[in-house]
Amino acid sequence: MENTREWDNSKKKCHYEVWKHPLRTEFGFVQAESTQAEQNNKGLELLRCHFGTTQCDVTAAPTPQDAGVLRFRAVFLCRGGPIVRGIVGVTSLSRFRLDGGRFPLERPFRRAPGHAGIGPPLLDLRRAVMAAPPPLVVLLLSVMAAGGGAAPVWDAAGYLLYCPCMGRFGNQAEHFLGALAFARALNRTLAVPPWIEYRHHRPPYTNLHVPYTEHFRLEPLLRYHRVLSLEDFMEKLAPVHWPPGKRVAYCFEAAAQRSADKSTCPMKDGNPFGPFWDQFQVNFDKSELFKGISFSSAYKDHWIQRFPPSEHPVLALPGAPAQFPVLEEHRPLHKYIVWSEEMVKKGEAYIHSLLVRPYVGIHLRIGSDWKNACNMLKDGTAGPHFMASPQCVGYDRSAAVPLTMDMCLPDLKEIKRALKLWVKKTEAKSVYIATDSEPYTTEIQQFFQGKIKVVSLQPEVPQIDLYILGQSDHFIGNCVSSFTAFVKRERDVHGKPSSFFGMDHPPRLRDEF
Repeated sequence: MENTREWDNSKKKCHYEVWKHPLRTEFGFVQAESTQAEQNNKGLELLRCHFGTTQCDVTAAPTPQDAGVLRFRAVFLCRGGPIVRGIVGVTSLSRFRLDGGRFPLERPFRRAPGHAGIGPPLLDLRRAVMAAPPPLVVLLLSVMAAGGGAAPVWDAAGYLLYCPCMGRFGNQAEHFLGALAFARALNRTLAVPPWIEYRHHRPPYTNLHVPYTEHFRLEPLLRYHRVLSLEDFMEKLAPVHWPPGKRVAYCFEAAAQRSADKSTCPMKDGNPFGPFWDQFQVNFDKSELFKGISFSSAYKDHWIQRFPPSEHPVLALPGAPAQFPVLEEHRPLHKYIVWSEEMVKKGEAYIHSLLVRPYVGIHLRIGSDWKNACNMLKDGTAGPHFMASPQCVGYDRSAAVPLTMDMCLPDLKEIKRALKLWVKKTEAKSVYIATDSEPYTTEIQQFFQGKIKVVSLQPEVPQIDLYILGQSDHFIGNCVSSFTAFVKRERDVHGKPSSFFGMDHPPRLRDEF
């Protein structure tokens, strides 16, 4: 860099460089650390920074204390402006430096008026820092642009990798929320894996690995914890920090019993495990086995002590470090799953061209495989907690309401009954049907005597269905389905009403948003 912006209090001078990059969304993290624990305990709940004319919102939370140093990590989201990389730091009480970027000297960072953060409640961070007592505060700033830009910086706190190898999209999404929480508990950056789509019934007649960012934005996840895409990790970090020859697999001892030598993690045994890692040309060189611990937050310290990042920088697991269905306390994390601009554009185009508001969205899970599963209720093999059913019967097994066949496999009579109720209550003009089987479009149109428009797309990309259902004026889902559960969580985030077949007024869950 030929120029950096630098402020020297004694010489009162500065100069700077503007990096020539196209306008785009910027995101990253800010880490602060100080031994002034009594001062910093109040936290960095809200900061505002300005990059040129670009305003960025920054949120922060404390991370585990280490050797008397209390650390904070903040995440900022900015729209537009240059890409900024480098170090923002306080090198002395009389000197304040910003490397790289486009920072107005007078207000390099701003925080809310009266906010209790580092130093007194001043808007000008430079003045606040000058007034703050020693020891020194250090801010590390790392930024990478969505969809490209500068290479990410290696995180010494370590990384978490896993294969989303259980079930279709709904199951993978539930596991993702648990994995996100697990990564934060261990304070490791999560390498967000691609979604696995099974296209064995149509071209290309194999698995597709769809990047997370094709359907959702990566940046909102940073408001909760550090993440990057697995694609970026493998392309930009793995060649140097996790090269062939140093790739260690981690698994339960019980899982290793499936291998020939009883001591190797079955990371690539069968489909989808093998194809998932093969897409990144990953082979594992050794295995680390463990037992007596689980992915529960109660074992957080056990994980950190057993696998410190200094010795185990990359934890690569054969499956998601999470439970299915998603734990009740992890449901609120869905607010960080935000649709990509392209998905919003496509979904809204379908809504505006095909539907008339108000509209009721319904999810019919009535395929032959589902019928076989729901028959387990009849023969008593399954109880109230069956797949994703805790979302409607409740998570407390002792207090769970009964799970009925109408809730698992509604017949046409129940479908009509529920639709009649909610179409009348919402004064709906149209109905949208998402299904993996027969949509009953003709029967429902006849039931409403042609007065209600009935639409079923059955798109190749099921996320289109999810988006349209999420935007409906009322949603009726399947209690047992994780596909429905995705929609229900999203609607809860935005305060939109939902019900289930066989349950018009589901109980409020403990974590209701």
